Amino acid sequence: MKVKLNFLCLFFTLFVVSSCNNDRDAVLVEGNIAPPDPTIEMVVVEGYINKLYISLLGREPSVNEFNIAIDLLGEQLVEQDRILLVSQIQEDPNYYKNQLDIFRQDYLNGIDTSLIRKDFVEPYEYALENEENPIIYEEIEKELNSLYLLYNIDLDLILNNIDVTEVLRRIVDNPVYDEINMGVENYIVSMSQNFLHRYPTNSELESATLMIEGEQSYCFGGNGDSKSDFNNLFFNHDGYFEGQVVTNYNKLLYRSPNSSEASELAYSYKQNRNFKELQKTILISNEFIGIE
Repeated sequence: MKVKLNFLCLFFTLFVVSSCNNDRDAVLVEGNIAPPDPTIEMVVVEGYINKLYISLLGREPSVNEFNIAIDLLGEQLVEQDRILLVSQIQEDPNYYKNQLDIFRQDYLNGIDTSLIRKDFVEPYEYALENEENPIIYEEIEKELNSLYLLYNIDLDLILNNIDVTEVLRRIVDNPVYDEINMGVENYIVSMSQNFLHRYPTNSELESATLMIEGEQSYCFGGNGDSKSDFNNLFFNHDGYFEGQVVTNYNKLLYRSPNSSEASELAYSYKQNRNFKELQKTILISNEFIGIE
């Protein structure tokens, strides 16, 4: 009996030692590290798709659109697939409609084209038909032409006849915007706050006022003596492009860009004048998706 017990103890000891050696060897194997998992939780992918459609079209995707996007992105969300999906959504006919609705809400108190025609275009057309004073006639005709340009921005933008900067220039250069921001000073302040996200400096306010009122003045990088000159200079100024970066960061990421982000994207936007690319840079970022 004693011999049997000794044999069992010896066997158990050898088994434990052998197991410990095997464990030690397993731990010491070089390079035995699991590769990083490139997949992303499906709930994140689904959330990203919904955010894109809401941001660009103002609605959630249809079932078919959602399934197509899921098939495209998979579970890895590689950058090229993100770019392709954003581009596809931006080609939707409703993309420009949604963007124009945002602009009208932001800068024209949400007035739509039917009200523009009813409350502004038609009264100006009537006034023009009944005006005999050539000086007043010319002024009415000028204002009416600016209203036609405002009224036609939808079609012109969809047909790619104009870019977003021209859309915004038309939005602020007409009797509708003037009625919302009455007076030269209010007009200048609104331009600065809407597009530069700050109040104008005293120097800017003074020089811009002179220019708009018809006197030769230097403002925003150039000389001019009319409201048209002011707008042309304003929408070609570095501050405008940086302001567009700030606007899109606030709308899409709910924060303002840091100085590096603002200057880099503003430079790119000024060079290519491509509003879709500006949006795309933000929409394909990990921050917009919600991943590190």
